[in-house]
Amino acid sequence: MSTPLPPPSPHPVALITASSAGLGSACALALAPTHSIIINYFSREEKALEVLSRCNALNSSPSSPPSSSTTPSTFKNRIIRADASSRADLTDLITSITTTHGRLDIVVSNAGWTRVTNFADLDADGALDDELWDRCWRANVKSHLWLFHAARPWLLMTEWGQRFSQDKVDAVVQRSALKRVATVEEVAEQVKLLCMNRGITGQNVLVDGGLII
Repeated sequence: MSTPLPPPSPHPVALITASSAGLGSACALALAPTHSIIINYFSREEKALEVLSRCNALNSSPSSPPSSSTTPSTFKNRIIRADASSRADLTDLITSITTTHGRLDIVVSNAGWTRVTNFADLDADGALDDELWDRCWRANVKSHLWLFHAARPWLLMTEWGQRFSQDKVDAVVQRSALKRVATVEEVAEQVKLLCMNRGITGQNVLVDGGLII
């Protein structure tokens, strides 16, 4: 008999892999005011704990939902050790999150690994090391596929499309990866992101529920 899930956390839950430093930690901190953050790490626990502390502080920032000073925070930030290049670890990671939080709303698949190789000199020692190439393939390709497969049952969203006939909406939904179409609010959020992010310009962004991948 399967173990019953706990009541869903009141705040959206976001998992960011490899989030103890760099881009992963920046994503965690950006989402912390409004989300329960799952910080994934593999070898740097002390860094993950630092990010956790900063996320906990941001949960109480002015942009967070209001709460009384006597009410404990309903945010549930955590650090979880898992090798993002291991299929078994990723499956266990998703299970740990969903059995504790009862939901999973956002996955940022941030993990990766590489070794700089001089392609002009592939005869150099280690340039064609099978173990290194296999590790790179697992970390940068297969890991994202494994994570998506493990998390897919939890990434469910709502429908929109009142301007179109139900037959047309259903046809688009069935063709999309998320089995839904975007809401106007979601498109507006993406517009806001593009306007506020100073590192983006001249980009075309599709908000189509994964219709074109």
